[in-house]
Amino acid sequence: VALSQTDQFTVAPQGTRPNQWHGRFSSLVKSTTARFVTVLEVGCSWIPVKMETTGDSHYMTVLGNTLIFDGDTVTVK
Repeated sequence: VALSQTDQFTVAPQGTRPNQWHGRFSSLVKSTTARFVTVLEVGCSWIPVKMETTGDSHYMTVLGNTLIFDGDTVTVK
């Protein structure tokens, strides 16, 4: 994937608003399917995220919680 980011709005907001960061993720390879998982932390502090894959299952550990992605099912452990 490719990431582009800017602190400008696509359309200027009404009134006086500070700039805010916006990101755009784009696939570099055409595909008929895609899955994206996004972790956002309000307050801009860094959070460690660990990703692992075993067979067809994907495991994401964040803030002491493990999310298990297995096909179309997501389980929190």
